[in-house]
Amino acid sequence: MEKTKTELLLEEAKAICQRVTDRLDVSDDLLCSVFRRLELETDLLDEDLDEAAEALAQRGPMH
Repeated sequence: MEKTKTELLLEEAKAICQRVTDRLDVSDDLLCSVFRRLELETDLLDEDLDEAAEALAQRGPMH
């Protein structure tokens, strides 16, 4: 079964926290903060990609 976006972001957040703190166990507060930041960045990137695709579609084929 394929992992959801949330599961992937949570795993990435946990890995970042573990690298930064050099500990396997990280606080829920830290994990939550990093997860929220990753989620926000991902959402912003998705919006930028959508806007770029829309702009290209409006231009039509290139000559």
